[in-house]
Amino acid sequence: MSSFSYLSAKEKMLSKIKELLGLSNKDTFIGLISEDGIARIKMGDKASLGFSFCAYTKNGSEVLQEEIRVKLDIPHMDVDVPGLEAMTIVEIKGEEILFHSQKRILLDSIISTAVSHPNLEVIREERQQAVIYESKTFGIFKLDRAYRWFQCIYKWTGTDIDLYFNTDQLAEMENLEKIAVELFSREESWDQSIKQRITKDLLSIRNENWIEEDDKPLSPEEFQAKIRIDAIEIHAEGEFQFWYDDADTFWGHAISIGGNIDGTLEEAGIQG
Repeated sequence: MSSFSYLSAKEKMLSKIKELLGLSNKDTFIGLISEDGIARIKMGDKASLGFSFCAYTKNGSEVLQEEIRVKLDIPHMDVDVPGLEAMTIVEIKGEEILFHSQKRILLDSIISTAVSHPNLEVIREERQQAVIYESKTFGIFKLDRAYRWFQCIYKWTGTDIDLYFNTDQLAEMENLEKIAVELFSREESWDQSIKQRITKDLLSIRNENWIEEDDKPLSPEEFQAKIRIDAIEIHAEGEFQFWYDDADTFWGHAISIGGNIDGTLEEAGIQG
């Protein structure tokens, strides 16, 4: 059992007056926190904590098996709110609003982080079961609900990579598979084009700004021999993202480059 609120004394007084006058707009929600858990966001001098319910009930109504985002303003990023782990069922009070046409809950207080709710417990059990997609080309994909993608291990030009299909919906997998098949059917050509674009965009940056005193500048051939492909993400509309291990050429940062199977490539970047 846990109770938590970040209302100031003035806000609590105003809230109490609203309740006495019958003006309170706070509802009670019991929800199942989704697999991705808590995220903290800082914008300027403001900080907030957020998580999603993947299923919830409002004021004792029937369970809605849909996602809704829950947001709590916090005084600083180090605030710890125990009990809000992924796949836990919690009871909260808050105000439901529309934010860019999407429902959202502004959290007012946490009533309990140890809630028993039979229908939500069934949903939790279902979501903990493995979700599989079998591809004739790439093999078995497994759904990672925390990242909302399907993943398998496959080879790109002889190197084992993580291959991700950027969806958590089985109905979308066949279309993404077609995009991947087309991409891999020209992997040698794509591999050369992508490495050349990464070299064009990043080699001079490395040689001018990411070099130690005892290092020497790398040639294009040396640079391309160092970087190693780690993963490929397949997105809708023919888009993809390649990720490379930098082999410490950028002091451990990842290299990424996006493109489309229509032949276009975006500028390569250094991530992390």
